[in-house]
Parts: sequence; structure tokens; C-alpha cells
Amino acid sequence: MADNCFHASIEGAQHGAKNLEQFLEYARKSGATGAQPSNYMLQNEKGFKSAKEIKDAFAKAKLSFDGISSHCPFWVHTTAWTGTTGIRPFIPADVAKKTPEQIEKWAEDYLMRLLDLCAELGIKIVPMFWGAAFGWELATGYPWGFWKGGDQRLIDGLGPDGVSAVSLQVGKGAGRLQTGFLYHYAFVMLLGVAAILSFALWAWNA
Repeated sequence: MADNCFHASIEGAQHGAKNLEQFLEYARKSGATGAQPSNYMLQNEKGFKSAKEIKDAFAKAKLSFDGISSHCPFWVHTTAWTGTTGIRPFIPADVAKKTPEQIEKWAEDYLMRLLDLCAELGIKIVPMFWGAAFGWELATGYPWGFWKGGDQRLIDGLGPDGVSAVSLQVGKGAGRLQTGFLYHYAFVMLLGVAAILSFALWAWNA
């Protein structure tokens, strides 16, 4: 009989308030048997924690180490060239003052050290998504900059004020639509399916 290779695993928030130990305790109490902490949870004042320290934390929590959630650093690396201010919450304050080229280089070095740590830990699952095209964070899954008015260089260059004002209002409206309730998202999806079916029936009869 085949063995089930799946188990309940929790991915840590990229910008959550919990440290590694608190996150693992939360995962254990929630009933999960595995966890994927964020890269931020693996850091200390001097950089990344040692592989032994991280393994010991998982052993103490009696959880399997399933991966390292690393969405933000990959997004920073592939979006820094646009000069967007949207990446600032996810990088050190002193790094945020650097040029786009310097921030990109910093992010590359950071990712190399993170991947070296993954290799040392034997981790092969690193959840991520890639960056924006032309500075539009809306395409990345992390539209922080868009909700604050859009990428300043792009919009100021095209607008300068008209486009930024419109995008700001649209962004505020989009932010209010993000309620966090699953049934709201399901309702919107059903509306979309109904619209597509309606159009298909209209086109078929036309």
C-alpha cells in the first residue's frame, strides 16, 4: 500500500512579528507536523543563525523542516532596478538609502548567503516569486508601492501628477477591497465565472 507523502505544513509570514521559536510553537499548536519559516525568522543581529541553531529549534519543536519562505528578498532583487520605494519595508534602513544598483547587489549577496544556508540545512524548497516589470508592483503579488501611489519614477515621469493621482485613488480602492475574508474572494470569483459564461453564451448565440 502506498504511503501518504503529504503532511500539514505552515509557511511563515514574510513580515510577521514572530521569531523562529514563536513561529514553531504556533505551528505545533495548530496541528502542523512541518513548517517553512521565513528568511527573516532565521536572522539574528549578526546575520543568519547557524545551521545547528536552526536544526536544534526544529528538533525541540518536533517539526519537520520543509522549506524557507523567501518571497521578499527575491522580489527585492528583481525589482530594485526600477528604483521603487515599495521595497523599503523589506530591507535594512541603511540599504534603502543606496542606489538601485547598490540595492540590487546587496540583495544578490543576501540571496547567495541564504542559498548557502539552505544547502547546509539540506533545504530544497524555497518559496518565492519574481519581481515587477517596469516598476509595477501590482504584477508581483506585493503591490505595496502601488497602494502608496505607484512607483515614483515611472509615474512621475509619465504624469507627472495626473497619473499618480489616479493610481493613488485606484490603489486606495483596491486596498479597501482586500477584506481578508475567504467568502468575499469566493464571491468575486463566482461573479467572474458568471460573467465569462454570460459572454460565452452571448457570443455563441450572436
